[in-house]
Amino acid sequence: MMMKPTFQNRTLFVLLLFLVACTSGYTQEAKVFVTDTGTKYHRENCKYLRYSRSELTIKSAKEKGYEACMVCKPSPSVNSSDTTSQTTQKIQTTTTTKPTSSPGDSRRCSATTQAGAQCKRMTKSSSGKCWQHE
Repeated sequence: MMMKPTFQNRTLFVLLLFLVACTSGYTQEAKVFVTDTGTKYHRENCKYLRYSRSELTIKSAKEKGYEACMVCKPSPSVNSSDTTSQTTQKIQTTTTTKPTSSPGDSRRCSATTQAGAQCKRMTKSSSGKCWQHE
């Protein structure tokens, strides 16, 4: 006899999946990869594993003297809030602001040539057109 899934059963199943997903972070038994000639260990999708790879655990890689790759950062996360703050800090340090342009700055002419292409000349005119197209 098959039971119909109830709201409580579905909720319990979703909660169970959520707990499994939250607790499945990196551990000392997590798999990492090393190259034949390198001194770093990497995540599976790191660009430095293009030509060779050997699978190890983080624990055994550290015991053999390998260090974590600075590109893919495969070290185990102790606390998810640390990872979040590191990500936020990285975003803040890499974000650059584009300087705002003032009316005196030069820009590309907005006119169209006889051939139908946009003019390649630069202009400082407030009309947005170069000397030839004004």
